[in-house]
Amino acid sequence: MNSKHFPTALAACAAFLATSAFVHVAPASSDERGEIKMLVQRDKVPEAMAALKLTESGNKHYRIFFVDTADFRLIRAGLILRLRDKGKGKTQTTVKFRPEDPSKPIDQKWLPKLAREPEWHVGKGEHLSYSLEQELPGTELLRKPADNLAALLSAEQKAFFKLVMNEEFDPAKLKVFGPIASEIWEWDEPAVGDKEVSAELWKLGNEQIFELSRKTKPDDLKKKAKHFEKAFQKKGVAADPNPESKTRKALEYYSKHS
Repeated sequence: MNSKHFPTALAACAAFLATSAFVHVAPASSDERGEIKMLVQRDKVPEAMAALKLTESGNKHYRIFFVDTADFRLIRAGLILRLRDKGKGKTQTTVKFRPEDPSKPIDQKWLPKLAREPEWHVGKGEHLSYSLEQELPGTELLRKPADNLAALLSAEQKAFFKLVMNEEFDPAKLKVFGPIASEIWEWDEPAVGDKEVSAELWKLGNEQIFELSRKTKPDDLKKKAKHFEKAFQKKGVAADPNPESKTRKALEYYSKHS
């Protein structure tokens, strides 16, 4: 290399390495799972359930609460706080971060602690989420969740909240939205290669939110999602052409009806 070009080349190399470090996202591990999600067209939910023969009670019944500020600052930052009564005397709490820019790195020390999940939302595309969950015995704290937020989240979950929001976890600034009655059906679906499919129904007053999903390896998510959508279209189940966030819909509903 000509010596007079060496400083320029070295500077370019340094800039590339710095950029590469910034946009680094942890590679998928061999046991990582992705998820395909498809919201059903809102005015076609009863027809979809009939087409799938979901006439019996679901396999699981949950009560779900979401936690946010009154003006939804958390979800606008990509952060979801969920409290879930899983039945059988168990409470699950989840702090999930869905960065708007998936190339933006998470602090490396946090990666081993977080569940990393690529998601493909039919009609919206791919997203990446990082979540931190814990399970607590009993459901007593969910009788008055707004009074028990400090006890419901672990110290590590509060630290993850601080990492994303750049502020301390302060229950006084937060509001609980819910409860949402959630009913879930699970079955092996021949139309998608006998893979387990999950259908979840939320009821928000007179409105129903119905979502189909399945876990899968994270490779070729776009292709798998297209096959998933077509398989259910053939069964008479229409995907919502303008899908909205389920969580945001729930927050908006309870902000008007609390």
